[in-house]
Amino acid sequence: MYKYDLHVHTSVSSCCGRSAPEEQVKAYAEKGYNGIVITDHFICGCNATPVPRELPWRERVDRYYTAYQRAAKAAEEYDGFKVFFGAEYSYAGGHDILFYGLHREFLYEHPEIEGMPVEDICKLLQNAGCLVVQAHPYREREYIDPTVQPELYCADGVEIYNSCNYDEENEKAFEYARSFNKLMTSGGDIHEANSDRIGNAGIFTEKPIEDIDELVKILKGGNFSLCIKGQVKSL
Repeated sequence: MYKYDLHVHTSVSSCCGRSAPEEQVKAYAEKGYNGIVITDHFICGCNATPVPRELPWRERVDRYYTAYQRAAKAAEEYDGFKVFFGAEYSYAGGHDILFYGLHREFLYEHPEIEGMPVEDICKLLQNAGCLVVQAHPYREREYIDPTVQPELYCADGVEIYNSCNYDEENEKAFEYARSFNKLMTSGGDIHEANSDRIGNAGIFTEKPIEDIDELVKILKGGNFSLCIKGQVKSL
């Protein structure tokens, strides 16, 4: 089987990231993964990216895309290892939603994303073929406003296992996804290359994935198993 983590941060485009793209690629390759999705915090939404807001939109997109480019270049040193471009959009109350299937050209063409309500952004991306997944929806932390609920209805899927979450938080996400027949995913949410949580999360597939569009197709089709605490879990 082939193993991929769907939720990885870098220090280049996420303020919370602690490791360079090259370090993340090396760490995951050495742990036996076949690829990762770089999901740094997006250039609009809550201020969770170091990309300066005062830059022109196209330049901001390019700056944000740099983390993926560096990771993809580093992956060339590891036979068969793939890096895919994604994003994590942070919105009201400290909640986050993951985007899969984005392309830089699409972002160039849609500067109106800035300032749009999260539900409208989700619809725009979904209409373009992207997959929208709510990240760690029941996480309880000081930076998350408990009076603001995550926009779960907007998402195609729910990250039912996040390696940074407590078990009870992940269990709530699983119950929601099961109750409302949502796609279920698993992500490491890894910010540091030396994290002992690398290996705990992601998906397993029967065949290698070549690009982000193929990954989205596999996810939408349910042709994968979840990696939860390092173990294979069938859907």
